[in-house]
Amino acid sequence: MLKPKKKFSKKDIKQDPFLEKVDKAEAYFETNRQQIFQVIAALLVIFFGYQFISNSNETKNIEANSLLSQALVAIEKGDNDNAIVQFESLIQKYPNTDSEEIAYYYLGKTYFDQKIYSDAKTQLSLFAESSSVPALIPPTYIMLAEIALGENLIEEAISLYTKAKSKSTLSHQKNELALYIAHLELFQGNSEKAQSIAQEIVNQEFASDKLKDSAKEILGKTNS
Repeated sequence: MLKPKKKFSKKDIKQDPFLEKVDKAEAYFETNRQQIFQVIAALLVIFFGYQFISNSNETKNIEANSLLSQALVAIEKGDNDNAIVQFESLIQKYPNTDSEEIAYYYLGKTYFDQKIYSDAKTQLSLFAESSSVPALIPPTYIMLAEIALGENLIEEAISLYTKAKSKSTLSHQKNELALYIAHLELFQGNSEKAQSIAQEIVNQEFASDKLKDSAKEILGKTNS
């Protein structure tokens, strides 16, 4: 025989642990309704704000890339003055973009090619300080080293060539830079340093004959 269903009184409901939690949650929601909606609204603003910023950044990157392309085309055409204007405009209008970083390098290189060394040094130094483009770092230090040589700053040039060598991933380029350093060390009267660098290149199995011949010339000078 089926037992009659048990009837819950208000007292029983109040004593039920689960229903008590639900009741407390509802009471909390009603009491703090305004604050809860404010929090939800704030989260939505943050979410949609992030989406807007992401879309905005993407638009900026596209525009910056376009301007960078125009500047590089101007360089190819030999229109360096126009290229400089384009690079400077990019740097001013689109900070904190990948294109801005590359613009510093090419702006410095354009000044270097035009023999405007003071401006080249400024732009290339800015690029070298914060660059995240590994392939462009060695040529940056090489140009800065050549500017230093033009100012007769031999020790600074050696330091810059050394930085270029440490950042290079190409063995042939590393050896060429090592020879530059060896020549400058010899010029400074540091025969032992020059000899050590040159001997290291001569001992390399895969160094080119041309590089080994240059290294042997340095060894000949250190032994004379």
